[in-house]
Parts: sequence; C-alpha cells; structure tokens
Amino acid sequence: MRRRSTHVIVRSHHPRLRQSALAALALTLLVVGWLLYEYGRSSAGFSVVEAMRQESDLKGRISDLEDENSRLKGQFTALEQGGEIDRRAYEEVERMMAELQNEALELRQEVAFYRGIVNSEAVEPGLRLQSFKVRREQEQYSFRLVLTQLA
Repeated sequence: MRRRSTHVIVRSHHPRLRQSALAALALTLLVVGWLLYEYGRSSAGFSVVEAMRQESDLKGRISDLEDENSRLKGQFTALEQGGEIDRRAYEEVERMMAELQNEALELRQEVAFYRGIVNSEAVEPGLRLQSFKVRREQEQYSFRLVLTQLA
C-alpha cells in the first residue's frame, strides 16, 4: 500500500502587502538617490540659494541692459535724423554758395563793363567791342555781342 503523504504546507498569501513593500522600497530608493544627488551637488560647491541669488542678479542685469539698449536706439535714431538734417543743410549751403559765386561773377563782369565805359579817356572815340559770347542751343547757335560807343 502506498502511503499517502499527510504533510500539508500552508502559506499565507497577502498580495497587497507585497505591493506595499515594493512601493516603499522604490520610494526609499528614490529618496536615497535624491539625497545622494544633493550631497554630490553640495560637495561640488553648488548652493541652491546662491544660484537663485545669481539668477536674480542676472535678471536685473538683463533688465538694465535692455533699458540701455532702448536708450541707445533712441540716441542712434536722433543722431541719424540729425545727420540727415546736416546733409540737407550742407547741400543747401553748397547750392547757395554756387548761386552767390555766379552772382559775384556777373557783378564783376558788369563792373568791368562799366569801368571800360568810365575809363574812356585812354581809349580813342568810336565803336568798341565790349564782349562777345557764342552759345550752342541744340541745333542752333546763339551769340551775344556787346558794343560800346565812346564819344
């Protein structure tokens, strides 16, 4: 006859307890990892408070530089406009100077003409050629002849 085994093994089965233990182990590993990370940063000389202070200082510096940039852009625009005004004024002065030089030349020519008439004592009486100018106008020529008669 065969003998039947009378040994029965009874095990308790608690699935939630096992899941809770695994979750607690994972959480513990995360906390320990984070603590080791922070320890490494502090060992390397990193300070969260110092980093926040530097970030705040840099944000202030950025703000100051943006203000200065805006101010300099305004100055640049004003200088550009001033340069344009100066350029126009210079062109106007050059134009007026050319007109005045032309006018002065005409006045000198008139003075020379009248001197020639007034100083007629040295010249013999009769017809005298004062000036002669020839000008080409498209397909034609025009001339200007000025004669004076001294009596």
